[in-house]
Amino acid sequence: MYTSFSKVNDRFGFETKGSFRCAYSHDSVVVVIASAVILIWGVLIIVNIVSFFTYLYSGSADMYSTDNITALDQAVAAGDESENGHTMMESFSPGFIGMSVNSIATAFGIFVFVILVAAYIIILTVLHKGQLYDFKANDEQFVITYPLKMHRTVALKYNDVLGVNWTERRFPLTPRCYDIEVSTRSGNYTFRVVLTKLAQANGITETPFNIVRERIGIAENDRFYGV
Repeated sequence: MYTSFSKVNDRFGFETKGSFRCAYSHDSVVVVIASAVILIWGVLIIVNIVSFFTYLYSGSADMYSTDNITALDQAVAAGDESENGHTMMESFSPGFIGMSVNSIATAFGIFVFVILVAAYIIILTVLHKGQLYDFKANDEQFVITYPLKMHRTVALKYNDVLGVNWTERRFPLTPRCYDIEVSTRSGNYTFRVVLTKLAQANGITETPFNIVRERIGIAENDRFYGV
């Protein structure tokens, strides 16, 4: 449940404050791009490994056997300038270099893939954590303070609120959220609230915006609002 502090003193009316978390604005786009990079890189590595072993065990690789390597070494050591020696050198070197480059590229690709997976996990962890919002509520208004970097505060006066609507957002690999829209006479405000385990089980009543619903008198008519 969201962090909340109960009313300070009944003599001064209802008062509470706390915090909740909202998902990042474009978290689904980030997940799609990151997943695509991981998938494409993994496919490239698999294709490279398959092509390497296919070539290695095909007839084309016979010329790069141990016997040919030994023969080439002997020819070079003896200073063999014959046509056969030149042919062996010309046929061996490109293939040998190609196979070596392929091996190095595959090893490097796997190394990079491991780093990408680690970064991917970190990105998902950050996205699931979301951004911290603070709120204060009393008998007259519900005040929301955005994260510090946004430098913004919104005061929702209950007598100006026209309604509270919410829809559940379920996107693969992103946090489960409620898109909560608060309609007021001065405009609409939407918050993509990350659902805690209790909120996933009990719905909007486990979010701070239930306070707004109760204060404007719509919490008792949940059937109309889709609960």
